[in-house]
Amino acid sequence: MKSKYCVIVCLALCMAYVLAAMPAAMAAEPGVATPQLRISPTTQASGPRTFMVFFDYDSALVSTPARDLLARISSLVKEGGVAAVTLTGHTDTAGSRFYNLGLSQRRALAVSTILGQRGVPAAVMQVYWRGEFEPLIPTQDDVDEFRNRRVEIVIQ
Repeated sequence: MKSKYCVIVCLALCMAYVLAAMPAAMAAEPGVATPQLRISPTTQASGPRTFMVFFDYDSALVSTPARDLLARISSLVKEGGVAAVTLTGHTDTAGSRFYNLGLSQRRALAVSTILGQRGVPAAVMQVYWRGEFEPLIPTQDDVDEFRNRRVEIVIQ
C-alpha cells in the first residue's frame, strides 16, 4: 500500500511540474535565430509526411520559425485528407532519464497546443514522448546533441 501511495504522489508531482511549465512552453523564445525545423524531403502524395521541430537545450519553447512550420502543418490538416497527426517528443542524453522524459512530454504538448490553437482537432492528434530513448543521432550518456532535441510530426 505504501508503494502505491508513493507512485500516486510522484505522478501528481510530475503532472504539476508539467502543467506549471506549459504556459512558458507555448511562448516563442525571444532572440532565437537558429533554424528550428526540418521538412522531410521524401514524401509521397498519399504517404505519410514527416516534419521535425527542434529545441534549444533544456527548453520546451517553440521558436518563431517552428511556429511558421506548425501554421503550414495546420493548413495541410485543415485542407482535408489527414486521418492522423502523430507527435513524438524527444531529448538528448544530457540530464537524467526521468527529467528528460518529462522534458520530451512538455515539448510534445507544447507543439500539440499550438496545433490545437491553429484549428487541428484534438481527435486527430496522438501525442507521445520518448525522452532520450529514441535518439535521431545515437550518443553516449550526458551528450548535448541538438538534433536529438525535437518533436517529430507525422501526418497521414
